[in-house]
Amino acid sequence: MTIIEMDGIEWRPRTALSALRSLELLSMRLREQSDYRAVFIDVYIVVTRKVVDVIHASDFGGFVDPEWISELTGRFAEEAMIATKSSLEGRLVDSIAWRYATQKLCQPYQGALLGINAHINVDLGRVVYDYLARNRDEIDSGRLHRYRHDYMHVNAILKPCVSECLELLIWHHGCTVAKNWSRIPMGKIFLANVVMRMLKCWRNHVWNEIMSLWSASGECERKDILNRMDRRSARLAKLICSNRPANAPRWSSST
Repeated sequence: MTIIEMDGIEWRPRTALSALRSLELLSMRLREQSDYRAVFIDVYIVVTRKVVDVIHASDFGGFVDPEWISELTGRFAEEAMIATKSSLEGRLVDSIAWRYATQKLCQPYQGALLGINAHINVDLGRVVYDYLARNRDEIDSGRLHRYRHDYMHVNAILKPCVSECLELLIWHHGCTVAKNWSRIPMGKIFLANVVMRMLKCWRNHVWNEIMSLWSASGECERKDILNRMDRRSARLAKLICSNRPANAPRWSSST
């Protein structure tokens, strides 16, 4: 278990800018200890920095409600930071997907994918739905349509981030798999396109689950949907780890 200096990190940021600052400080502390959890946090910083740049542009980068995106970005970051903090403190993380993401089970690219899987397929739906549920009385069909627009518009931000994240994995985290792909003609472009298609697929699926939660008839139905999301993210985590080396630490989802 790695112990880092916890003081000064805002574990529950409320805006995109405060999330970026908190993630950068967390990354610095993790890298000082050569902690594997820095891989996903560094990838996450690339995306968060892009969100901050876009929503503070004069045209808000095409977002209809930049304040909503900023608030969600803060809450979204909180989930990843609290999961990381729990694992640093040796406490069991509730989500199976996050348990995989906070264990040193595999190579850097897999560590990044495990964090992305947990963050999108576990955290994203909960954060967005929690916001919608808290403000249900104020949300009409027009406002929901605007939220959907901004949610989907995040895909436009992710696209240029993917290539930057691949470079980060190669040069900052020594990922041999990403490096080998970069040596193949057009390999890096192909890999970036595959990853982007996967991210869009995941995010589109999560939006559909958010709408299922939104229209659910009661708590029992919502609980079933959340459990379904947890099972899916756990299956994806196991798939991402399926080709880890034979001598990698073993971990059971039952622990």
